[in-house]
Amino acid sequence: MRALAANVAGAYKAEDLVTASWRFASGIHGSGAFCYAGDRDEEWNEIVGTKGRLRFSTTRAVPIELERGGTRESIDIGDPPHVHQPLIQTFVDELNGVGACPSTGESAARTTRAIDRILGEYRTTCLPGS
Repeated sequence: MRALAANVAGAYKAEDLVTASWRFASGIHGSGAFCYAGDRDEEWNEIVGTKGRLRFSTTRAVPIELERGGTRESIDIGDPPHVHQPLIQTFVDELNGVGACPSTGESAARTTRAIDRILGEYRTTCLPGS
């Protein structure tokens, strides 16, 4: 994994620009750019393959775009009325002993380790008082 972070706007102390690249165990490469100081509020994910690409948002109700074989398809799925409700319900079900939540302490620790690796250098060398 390679990563860079910076505070470019100076509006607060934390990083507002983060870029990272990584390789999954399968050998597939991934990358991300996260800018919280941009001129507009937009967010999207793009998966690029040998036969096409898929572009979608995880935070906005915009159509999914599928491009393959020289054609582009727009798939409007909208957002459910309570987008987080199904996951929250798994917490409630597990607490009530009638189900299992897919989010565990182990999965949370894995996420925290990835974030710590991505932001580690910035937080130890660039933040005041580090």
